[in-house]
Amino acid sequence: MAAIYFCIVLGQYGLTFWLPTIIRKSGVADPLWVGLFTAIPYRCAIIALPLIGMSADRRRERRLHLAIPMLVAAAGFAVLPTLGSIPASIVCLSIAAAGILASSSQFWSLPTALLGGMSAESE
Repeated sequence: MAAIYFCIVLGQYGLTFWLPTIIRKSGVADPLWVGLFTAIPYRCAIIALPLIGMSADRRRERRLHLAIPMLVAAAGFAVLPTLGSIPASIVCLSIAAAGILASSSQFWSLPTALLGGMSAESE
């Protein structure tokens, strides 16, 4: 579980720290537009997060609802360097943000499901 969480946090930090730089390197020079474009992936994540959570609750399944968003986020990050246009970069960043932030919420349901006794408690 530590390796899974490491991957999630690595994606979150990459997104949080480098998102404005990635957008600026895509061709946006004005800081106002960098800020506005930076908000778009997070808005997509705000939409995806409850939808994935509701789907996981409805199906009573957490592992695939954790793994699939992580893979989707990885695909978004992997395709990003091959693109040169601003709209395509924003789409990939939005996909990556939605996947990585949705997987973060799904991760925290796993410790109590997989661990028992004192190891599952937060004391």
